Amino acid sequence: MIAALELVRIYLQHSRKIDDGSDTTPPSFEDFRSTIELLDRRSKALVQQATDLVGELRRFGQSVKRVNGERLIIHCIGAAMGALVGILIDRLL
Repeated sequence: MIAALELVRIYLQHSRKIDDGSDTTPPSFEDFRSTIELLDRRSKALVQQATDLVGELRRFGQSVKRVNGERLIIHCIGAAMGALVGILIDRLL
């Protein structure tokens, strides 16, 4: 909703300025309606892209947690193997 309001604000800032003079006419109802429909389509696309981005970020966060857990296990196994090799070298020498 906030993104849709932001799109309307940006559109209004960059839309053509209507002078108070008699030589310009305000936009017709059809122009206004087509503009609102265009903003509606664009805001729906923006919401869909934001939803996709949030989903990707959540999956990335879960992947990082999984990799960090695996990395801890690998470090523990490496430390245990190093200790075992150290004990074996100590006994052989």
